[in-house]
Amino acid sequence: MKRLVRRHAATLALTVALGTVALAGCGTTSSSDIPGCTHPKDEGAILSEYQKDPVFSIKPPHTQRSGGLRVEKACRQLNYEDGTSTSVTQIYALTQPYDAGDLQTVYDTAVKTNGWIPLPGPERVPVPVYVYLYCKRIHGMQSELSVSANSGPQSTRHGDVTVSTLIVAVMAAANGPACDPNAVAPSASAR
Repeated sequence: MKRLVRRHAATLALTVALGTVALAGCGTTSSSDIPGCTHPKDEGAILSEYQKDPVFSIKPPHTQRSGGLRVEKACRQLNYEDGTSTSVTQIYALTQPYDAGDLQTVYDTAVKTNGWIPLPGPERVPVPVYVYLYCKRIHGMQSELSVSANSGPQSTRHGDVTVSTLIVAVMAAANGPACDPNAVAPSASAR
């Protein structure tokens, strides 16, 4: 669970500034990769399936898309300790604050209808966000869906800023917890 929490905490914090990040899965390597990092087998096919997921067709109210889908292959170095994961992310600017109830209303039933299984939320994240986590196998790869909203202040090295984002990310999770089809829907983690 600690590894899951650490991966999601890093993912949520850095997504606001850089796009989706996390640790990579398993499979093949390339000459430009982080040393020791491996790509999931059939990474291109996995990314193609992620992009087609119905979660990206949901049009959340009171938001504006911040660019198109961000597609990342695993193993690209972002900074000293973080690298990209196999992932597809959509970021939205919020035009009004979102809370756990808003996220649940917009996403929970829709994603469960499409086979996503609820996961417990991270115990601690570095910024105040509401988070729902789900998992399912996509193209043979265990995958995680993270739906998060941050409608509050965040401290940066340049001072405090107000961050109002909704982030939807589907990522490879080869080392994540096994999906439990008998899981009970969690409440959103609020930190």
